[in-house]
Amino acid sequence: AMSKSKASTSASKSKPTGSRPKAAPAGVGFFGYLAVLWFCICGWIHIVFEGAWVLLHRQVADAPPLVDFIAGAAAAYAERTKNAPPLEAVAALAKQFACVLWKEYAFADTRYFEGDTGTLGLEMITCTLLGPLCFLTAYTIMYSSALRFPLQFLVCVAQLYGTVLYFLTEYIDEFVHVDTHSPKLFYVYFIGSNAIWLVIPGLLFLQAFFAITGKFSSGSGGLFSLVWFFVTVPLLTLLFTVLFLASLVVGGAAASGELDALLAALPL
Repeated sequence: AMSKSKASTSASKSKPTGSRPKAAPAGVGFFGYLAVLWFCICGWIHIVFEGAWVLLHRQVADAPPLVDFIAGAAAAYAERTKNAPPLEAVAALAKQFACVLWKEYAFADTRYFEGDTGTLGLEMITCTLLGPLCFLTAYTIMYSSALRFPLQFLVCVAQLYGTVLYFLTEYIDEFVHVDTHSPKLFYVYFIGSNAIWLVIPGLLFLQAFFAITGKFSSGSGGLFSLVWFFVTVPLLTLLFTVLFLASLVVGGAAASGELDALLAALPL
């Protein structure tokens, strides 16, 4: 009896008492760790680097060239520490370094010189929402959370959408902000440094898509059901779409006092 009680006591002592998450399980795998690395890199770039441009974009044009900054960094630090604590001097140099890097990139895309409102809005969303989501996605991969693939899907869609929008708006503007004759500015900076957010998020998007859809049994009825759906359902819902748009027009007319004129113009 005493041996049984000792065994039960030792067993109870060996049980974990906390609710801490386990260390990364073996199921994460090599490519899982690469995905964690990728999302963490994205998190730092989105929050720190792109966030720096959001905060300092008005100072980019006045920043010194990259080579000049590197050559004079030691002297600038020594000069700043004469009148300020070392930490403040480092912070000031870090801000200036961010402006210098963005100025280097802005030669490839002058929208970052101009503080283009569309670019600014896109970067604000990226640094405030997408950056934290990248770190959260990395966490869900490390600990094999059930939220891993939904979050990965969401982040990758956002990255793909933002990158396509970035390229597409400049294409529509006929590359007026880009020096297409410079291999360094066009192919390395503008194309190369952004295209990576099409390739890797594209692959991770497909992984998440197939992982999510693989959880559900196929509900497709074949070719006939596909044709039947696209012939009937869009046409039926077109009526509701027209009614929705009409309600916006009527609401706008009512708010502006033009409802009587609108009704009088209708061919009833």
